[in-house]
Amino acid sequence: MSATASTRAARAPGLRLLHRLDGVPEAASTARDIMVLDLGPRHPYLYNAQLVVSELATNAVTHTCSGLPGGFLILYVEATAQTARIEVGDAGPLPGARTRPRIARPDADSEHGRGLALVDAFTDDWGTRRDADGTSTVWACWSGEAP
Repeated sequence: MSATASTRAARAPGLRLLHRLDGVPEAASTARDIMVLDLGPRHPYLYNAQLVVSELATNAVTHTCSGLPGGFLILYVEATAQTARIEVGDAGPLPGARTRPRIARPDADSEHGRGLALVDAFTDDWGTRRDADGTSTVWACWSGEAP
């Protein structure tokens, strides 16, 4: 794994882990691997979480300062045996960018723009927040029994 740092927090009442990943294209793959380690191979939302975290990490590296030299992203994972919540924080907007993450409506022939639609389809809930330092965090969660 290419995560530059990983910190374990208190385990009660559930798992809470924080990871700092380098802002490189491989961050999506690293984040998927982290889901297996953090949630475990039998967690009911593992596959959905892997898909979603891959999209969010890719977006952070592609559309924010996280993808610039020296950039990074923060991955937070919180889970119990039947629930999961992930957050991906970026390193701030690219110069001149003022948009928040949103679901795009790409043309049928477009090769890009469907990531957040997948996030919407494969989570129970998700959203964004702009943090005081100008960075954005996209969160996604699953609660209850998996379908």
